[in-house]
Amino acid sequence: MGITDPAGQVPRRLAEPLGVSAGRITVFDLASGVRTVSVHRVTGVAPAEENGSAGP
Repeated sequence: MGITDPAGQVPRRLAEPLGVSAGRITVFDLASGVRTVSVHRVTGVAPAEENGSAGP
């Protein structure tokens, strides 16, 4: 999942979606735990590969 950060960069994160409410998505980010971000900051999503690594 790509999320635009405050600096305008788009780091890709491996995360499991937990829910969407009021324009915000809550995910379990494998690197930093549970986090909630505004949906408009999400730049894209892709399924994870079976070995647990992020896709291309």
